[in-house]
Amino acid sequence: MQINTKVTNKILMTLAVLIIVATVVSFFFLNEAQRIVVLIGAALGIINLLGLGYFFNKNAGRRIR
Repeated sequence: MQINTKVTNKILMTLAVLIIVATVVSFFFLNEAQRIVVLIGAALGIINLLGLGYFFNKNAGRRIR
């Protein structure tokens, strides 16, 4: 089964943009301590998506046996 890297990258980038937008919008409704927690969670989520994108691109040419 081949991984379609173009579609996968578009999905991951869309999710990253959605995380950033949701973080910025939520800043208006939170106090300082909650903002820090949301910012850390968003950063970890984006790092996770970047890692997934890296491994999908790295393993795109290999066949699964």
